[in-house]
Order: sequence, then structure tokens, then C-alpha cells
Amino acid sequence: MTGTAAEVASVTMIDGRSIGDGKVGEVTKKIGKKFHEIVTGKDLRYEEWLDYVN
Repeated sequence: MTGTAAEVASVTMIDGRSIGDGKVGEVTKKIGKKFHEIVTGKDLRYEEWLDYVN
């Protein structure tokens, strides 16, 4: 899941039922890591997406 407050959040359980093995998957971890790199300006390939606020 994604959202402005949650950013990238894994879903491991719905209504008390585990999704898969109930752990955060490798794809979700990679997406979350890349998202963080982009929004913090560490991946300069996406710098044009950012508006810096002082």
C-alpha cells in the first residue's frame, strides 16, 4: 500500500489472516528502499521530481 502519510507500507495481515507467510516480502523491501532514496534526494536520477523546501 502507499499513501502520503504511510509512504510505502507492507500488508502482511488482513482481518487477522496472514498474507503469504506474514512477513514483509523482498519486493516490498526494495520498493520501500528505493522510495526513501528518491524522496530524500539520494537517487539523483529523480531529482526533478522533488521540490526542496528550506
